Amino acid sequence: ADVLVIDGDPLADISVLQDRTRIREIIQGGETVDIEINKNARRLRSEFSYDMWSDVYTQARIDEIGLARGDAQRAAE
Repeated sequence: ADVLVIDGDPLADISVLQDRTRIREIIQGGETVDIEINKNARRLRSEFSYDMWSDVYTQARIDEIGLARGDAQRAAE
């Protein structure tokens, strides 16, 4: 059997399952699983696309990345 030990009540607040710091122990197939987070792990390709959607395009940011009016037209020529 698989068991997930969480510091919190997921029936009262399901978001406790998203907080990795609240995971106390994982038992998978009767064996305890190491729950240390590998900070050197490669990011998945899909994770980079989320970064694109979280960028805030202020006028200063548009100028910074070269998307000001006219820049796109000059680049296309």
